[in-house]
Amino acid sequence: MEEDPETKDILIQYESSDGGHSVNKEERVDLAILSIGMSALPDAQRLAEASGIELDPHQFCFTRDFQPVETSRSGVFACGAFTEPKDIPDSVIQASGAAAKALSVIGEARGTLVRKKEYPPEREILSDEEPRIGAFICSCGTNIAGTVDVKEVVEFAKSLPGVVHVENTIYTCSADS
Repeated sequence: MEEDPETKDILIQYESSDGGHSVNKEERVDLAILSIGMSALPDAQRLAEASGIELDPHQFCFTRDFQPVETSRSGVFACGAFTEPKDIPDSVIQASGAAAKALSVIGEARGTLVRKKEYPPEREILSDEEPRIGAFICSCGTNIAGTVDVKEVVEFAKSLPGVVHVENTIYTCSADS
């Protein structure tokens, strides 16, 4: 593609096949849009069968105009290029919609499987008892482990008086740990 400096038209040069012979051609246009075509995912049919949903005639997930994330199966939601050719920003927006729809289905169950943490009962330590110390050494990803030899700290902690348990954890300060 080139621009004609006089007219500002776009000149498109391409090769075409006429009757088995390659022919160089040129066209003058006002506007050219370059786009890569998009087709359905190669495993769309297998995914549809596994999840029990329908595909449209073009092998994209079948959805309805005013229900763009709902599939033909209740409780199964779809988004992004699985539903139709779509760019990333639109896929992200649609994914948020699909997540919201999924939450509306499971929202009532939220927190029902959460168990309250149970700790051993606390007791008073008698003055003649030996201390029993647990040391939890945090690696904190590379924040600490990139600066400190955590294995050496663990080994050192094991040698301290009263230490009965030493454990290296990745994120000791997080709630999950």
